Amino acid sequence: MLTQIDVVYSNELGEQALALPILGVTPKDSLLVRKVTGLNPPDIDLFIGEYSRDGGIYQGRRVKNRNVVLTMDLNPNPAFGETISGLREILYKTFVDPLVDADYIELILHDDENAERYLVGYTEKFETEIFDVETLAQISMICPDPYIRDSQETVLSHATGWLTVPFVYTGTAETGFEVRIHLTANTPTLTFSNNDQTMILTHPFVAGDIVRINTNRGEREVTLDRGGVVSSLLAKLSNVSRWLELHSQANQMKVYGATVASTPAVVRELKYVAKYWGI
Repeated sequence: MLTQIDVVYSNELGEQALALPILGVTPKDSLLVRKVTGLNPPDIDLFIGEYSRDGGIYQGRRVKNRNVVLTMDLNPNPAFGETISGLREILYKTFVDPLVDADYIELILHDDENAERYLVGYTEKFETEIFDVETLAQISMICPDPYIRDSQETVLSHATGWLTVPFVYTGTAETGFEVRIHLTANTPTLTFSNNDQTMILTHPFVAGDIVRINTNRGEREVTLDRGGVVSSLLAKLSNVSRWLELHSQANQMKVYGATVASTPAVVRELKYVAKYWGI
């Protein structure tokens, strides 16, 4: 269950966080969260090609931007010298002008069962009824990255390495990852697979080579480290290769040579940040 939302911002003291408690809130709290929407899975556009006859054919999908809306009461405590206008200005600074060098807002989601998660968005609308008896504030944010992510990166490592990586992915949405593969023998071909998808590299690999693969969207790369000299292997990917991602249902990750039976390489490290459709 969601217990608290922290809104990260910066000021002359450096990075700060405005805490918005949800569970255990009391009438003495200055900001009372009434409602938060937009933490469910975002809307999905389905692309359906129309036939000239009845029906159509599914051609893929696209996840829309996430829209998070926070509704809260401004509840000033006179004993602390707080006022409605003072609290409103705090919210203006936190949500409309959050960072010295950027416009985005990071919301950290605390949960009593799951690990700490976060999402990033931009304030599109801030509404208050300045002359109303009820001192409500409603803030609407657009999140271009529609996924909620773990605050901590998961790192799996092994001193001698795996041929088949044993792990359970806890996220509910697919995510990219970084992997470090060590060559233990010479091979002209290196295949890295997950489930039924593969990445095939054709290159005269030698024992001691280190191959690093990053499949995170916007950061994708494949590099070779041979004796400290790093070069790109993107041109060595076969035209049938797919950028692998971790799937929420199951993952069967393997590394092998020219055949599945050949084992000229091992995985020493796998890193990823779990993604979620909602909370």
